Amino acid sequence: MSPRASCEKVLMCAACALVLPTTSCWPTVKIEGAPCPCPTAYACCETLSICIRAGDICPESYPPSSNAPCARDQDCAIGEICYAWSVEGTGLSGPQSCQRDCTASFACASPEICSLVPHDGVALQNVDVIRACTDSNPVVGCEQAGCQGCDPSRLGTTYCEDKATHACFLSLHPICGVICASQMIQDCGPAGCMDSGTGACNSNPNGNPCNDFPCSACPNPTSPEQFSCVDTTQIKGCVVAQFAGETCDRICQVLTLGCPEGSVCVEGTGAHCEP
Repeated sequence: MSPRASCEKVLMCAACALVLPTTSCWPTVKIEGAPCPCPTAYACCETLSICIRAGDICPESYPPSSNAPCARDQDCAIGEICYAWSVEGTGLSGPQSCQRDCTASFACASPEICSLVPHDGVALQNVDVIRACTDSNPVVGCEQAGCQGCDPSRLGTTYCEDKATHACFLSLHPICGVICASQMIQDCGPAGCMDSGTGACNSNPNGNPCNDFPCSACPNPTSPEQFSCVDTTQIKGCVVAQFAGETCDRICQVLTLGCPEGSVCVEGTGAHCEP
């Protein structure tokens, strides 16, 4: 093609783009299946996290997770996160699978449940969690070590609820990930509870969490979050919450995890079960 013909073609396409921006001279953007938010004539299907044509059917619950292998969230499809975390000295850990994001609180596809899980390959100690549809815990030996009942902003703290002090006990396990358990720890009585960041009773509380949930009962009192093998079939450690008590600054709840049949408890980077 001659330089003149080439130039004429460029000018013609430029003019076309100015007059008719939706023609082949101007690339169009596919809306259906794109991430929300959506333009007019499309609606956001929250369970799929994508745009659909207005009037099209959006499922009432999340579809099953793809469980595709991943290392970061960006490796997963729209509406999924990467259930993986990193541990200093050992690298990437966890299932390393794409799970459906359930932060909008729709029902997960059975048998998955909506749990708080670390994600995106972020260091476990950063406690970067998100709600995702997973099996109770897909890691062998961690089936009893999930994190469902806590608010993400309350992890490892005490707080007020219904005139009582509650705690979201927490532990970070290099193999199991985030383990948490929510429980009422102190009845505040008629005076109620003052939630100033620590969940302290206003006056005359019933019970003393420092006595009722002592960290001295943990297998490793100086490092209560550390889990150890009790024998070849059981792992024991503590989930912990910070507490502004007069006689203690943290409270603990002992947690025992059983190894599934055909596996044994081994020490190492966090006591865990292996075939």
